[in-house]
Amino acid sequence: MCSIENCSLENFGDSDKCILHCEKKKTNLSRRCIEFFFKTFSKNVLNQKRHSNSDIEIYKVIFPNKKIHKIWKLLLKKNIYFKECTFYGEIIIKSIDFKSKIYLKNCIFVKGLNLEHCLIDGDITFNNCFFQEKCSFYKTIFNGFLNLENSIFNKKLELKYGVFKNKVNFKNATFKNKVNIPYADFKSINNYLNININIRKNDRETARIIKDSFEQQNNIIEANKFYAIEMQKREDELSKDIKKGKNIFDWLIFKIHGISSNHSQSWITALLCILIVGLISSLYDYSLFTQHNETIDKIALNMNYKYYIFLLGTFIILSVSFFIAAVLKENRAIYVFIFSSLLAIYLYTTHDIKFVLFTNTVNPFAVMTNNDTLDVIQLLFKIIIAFLIYQFIISIRQNTRRK
Repeated sequence: MCSIENCSLENFGDSDKCILHCEKKKTNLSRRCIEFFFKTFSKNVLNQKRHSNSDIEIYKVIFPNKKIHKIWKLLLKKNIYFKECTFYGEIIIKSIDFKSKIYLKNCIFVKGLNLEHCLIDGDITFNNCFFQEKCSFYKTIFNGFLNLENSIFNKKLELKYGVFKNKVNFKNATFKNKVNIPYADFKSINNYLNININIRKNDRETARIIKDSFEQQNNIIEANKFYAIEMQKREDELSKDIKKGKNIFDWLIFKIHGISSNHSQSWITALLCILIVGLISSLYDYSLFTQHNETIDKIALNMNYKYYIFLLGTFIILSVSFFIAAVLKENRAIYVFIFSSLLAIYLYTTHDIKFVLFTNTVNPFAVMTNNDTLDVIQLLFKIIIAFLIYQFIISIRQNTRRK
């Protein structure tokens, strides 16, 4: 007797399970074995439910490595529930109209799923399913709700020319390859909450569509994340144009915007850039001062070697730590490493423990209040710092604003 609960079929071969539930990883299963599987499946699963009003439940059935298409014609008028099933064969469904609901939970598709020119009137759910190969809904019309929640798509999800008249739920879905959203026709606002997509393999239009959906739902924080991805993709497009000698100025603007604040999404990055440029500017200003400069006199009064050595040692340790993190590809750590290194150089050079020179340099109103004269380089530093302060404010605003 089969070891699967509520299954009364005889064991198959040396397995403790029947022909429906036993493992079928082998690709060289005999034709006789495959025919026996489908004959048993039709007789014991489909035929028993065909003349009753109850739904069809298929539990832990393992389908062999064979293209599956004939059985779907027998399932058109019933609600179907697949639970913890494995499909080793490719599922190809063409030009079939589904009137009932289809529910798949914790299922594995080894060779892919292809719906082509189908009409689905009922809801269809893929809950926590895994697709090893490409999944395609090509030119298929969904009148019902399509739920892809918690599912993982290892290869491309093809939605080309699909029509979705009801909502599509992408919540917590993971797409390790491309998801072809731009070519689909969505009639409703979809749920993309916590969607995980491979940024490198998807285009700007995909990010724009997801961003627009979040904006329509007033989910500004999630919309901002995909706005940043959209800008990164635009930057990549401009990088390709540069090789052709086009849009050089646009690329430069996008590059500066990305480096300074991750396209107005990271206030921490903007703050670190302010500190870095401020320290460089302060060191330049210090090199211009004369011995009797008033600021130098203030710094001399503030100097305390005990605290200076402590701070210098601390920031040397920080520099080494964040350098290691930077080597490990942590982008923000690179900013911290540069800042820590410059800070150590600044303290060693100026002895400015209270950062009198630094605050005077970063203060955007210092020129107006002190009536100091500026050379071209100092003016350039002031403009850069003003731009970074603006990016800092916008980045905070982007992550806290309400629509």
